[in-house]
Amino acid sequence: MKHPGLRGRSILVVEDQLLIAMHMVTALEEAGAHATMTTTVRHALILVEHDGLSLKEAQIVIEG
Repeated sequence: MKHPGLRGRSILVVEDQLLIAMHMVTALEEAGAHATMTTTVRHALILVEHDGLSLKEAQIVIEG
């Protein structure tokens, strides 16, 4: 389902667990965002520097 607030947004997902990152990217893209994923902070900083992304901090903890 598309979300008007995410449509056209570029979002960088930084998650050390690959399957979780992949699920997050899929959900964000289904909501209308363009999502890029990495599993390391070092790579995230390179992407931010070279791709001109805005760096925003968010931590989501899901307990199951």
